Amino acid sequence: VSGEMANETRSRLRSTHPTVPRAASRRFANTPSNCRSSFRVPKNRGWWESARILSLAIWVPIFGAFVVFAAGNQNNLARWAALITALTGFAVTIPIYLGFDAAQAGMQFIEQREWISRFNVEYFLGVDGISLLLLLLNSFTTVIVVLAGWEVIQKRVAQYMASFLLLSGLMNGVFCALDGLLFYVFFEATLI
Repeated sequence: VSGEMANETRSRLRSTHPTVPRAASRRFANTPSNCRSSFRVPKNRGWWESARILSLAIWVPIFGAFVVFAAGNQNNLARWAALITALTGFAVTIPIYLGFDAAQAGMQFIEQREWISRFNVEYFLGVDGISLLLLLLNSFTTVIVVLAGWEVIQKRVAQYMASFLLLSGLMNGVFCALDGLLFYVFFEATLI
């Protein structure tokens, strides 16, 4: 009897997920559907679903860091550019918090693109409840650090502010990365 149930479950799994290979369908045949991890984007989330909001949370501070670094010896310009970038980076994370569905298990706001196809490496981002809070905390702390260093840092202001913005963007990448190599790239870049 259990063999018939397993075959029925396999055929149901193959019909709903035609790309699942036979070995994978056998491996998950006896697993209840509510125990399987899900990488589905919640439906009807709003404009931020199509805006690649996690990529914005990562790349806004990084690109802003290059703008701040280009300010050179113009300390006031570097400070204001860093503050605007930090506030923009924090503002980008607010819709992620507001659109997050705490009742749903699994990753949300999934972004998945092919990166290095030869090695099956993807630009694969997503957040769960823990990484969401770390993302918000990091972005908010960046604003505080820029404000705290406003008068304290007198030399090499652009380099200091750009370094913090760069670190903030890379840490956001660490918190959102779902691909092992992508996580490794972001993590190692924070150490440099």
